[in-house]
Amino acid sequence: MGVAEIIYNSTCPIRKVPVPELSKLYVLERFYRKGIGFRLMNKAEKEVLENGYKKFNLEVYVYNARAIAFYKRQGYKSIGTADFSMESNTYKSLVMK
Repeated sequence: MGVAEIIYNSTCPIRKVPVPELSKLYVLERFYRKGIGFRLMNKAEKEVLENGYKKFNLEVYVYNARAIAFYKRQGYKSIGTADFSMESNTYKSLVMK
């Protein structure tokens, strides 16, 4: 159905401070609009709190309007943009907290 992954030894690309990162939140398309992404997000937030952190960051491709809208509905706000390199390509990501 879906997966969420948190990296605890991450650094915010904007503020350059250590902060956990939601590195992956993925729901299979056939399970869209069933609340699975919302439940995964809540579970990730709860885990971060249980591990002694008050917040985490995430990065999302600037042209992924569906994901950005989802994160905004969850209360996340943009704090800037960062470049994300994958192989020989560079992509612009929105950094949210």
